[in-house]
Amino acid sequence: MYRQFTIDGDGDGDGDGDGDGGKVISMIQKSTERIHAQCFFITIIYLHINNEAYLLNLYKSSG
Repeated sequence: MYRQFTIDGDGDGDGDGDGDGGKVISMIQKSTERIHAQCFFITIIYLHINNEAYLLNLYKSSG
């Protein structure tokens, strides 16, 4: 009876459980890398604009 149940119920569902977790982790890593790169880029742009404004302010005050 028990053996019959396992033969009937088991065919699917094995083979799927491994590999997916790694995919999800790598997807998360890629997206966080992308987010970090964007934040880095935005920070550089912000610092550049801030520096330009600072230099412009110095130029105006000296002139």
